[in-house]
Amino acid sequence: RVLFRSDMVRSAKDRPSTLMYMIGNELFEKLPSNVQREAYARWVQLMIEWTHANDPDHPVMYADRGDMVGLSWLKKYAPNIDIYGVNNYEFTDTGSALTAINRYSNAWPGKPILIHEWGSDSLNYATGVEDLSRHATNTAQLGRALSQAYEQTADPYLGAVYFKLEE
Repeated sequence: RVLFRSDMVRSAKDRPSTLMYMIGNELFEKLPSNVQREAYARWVQLMIEWTHANDPDHPVMYADRGDMVGLSWLKKYAPNIDIYGVNNYEFTDTGSALTAINRYSNAWPGKPILIHEWGSDSLNYATGVEDLSRHATNTAQLGRALSQAYEQTADPYLGAVYFKLEE
């Protein structure tokens, strides 16, 4: 049985705030078998097709981990995904951001890439205490690194979305 709220797409498609649809976020590594990973990727493809039929004006994205666990499954069973998103908290400067972006782009040539999540931990691991000043400095440095990487990267890199976990 497919669980999908079709009314969500139908109600969202005409809202000016709708930029895209995201069909999953770091799910492949949670599935216990390759049979389930394949089934999930096939389901993703069906949902992409359905979404495109009901809203051809907005892209559909999947967000993978930085190690691209879902990539091979998506390429094989859900090739019509519009945007391949990757969550990356590993880059530290422009060079490592560029390396990551190029790795994602080279892994799926021609597919638009979005760094779906990036950010900095507010915990100072050296002291074991939250350090908001250090967090702000790190976030600003990482933002500049991504901005510089964006200027040096050609399509299909779309950009990045900052993510901050609130507890």
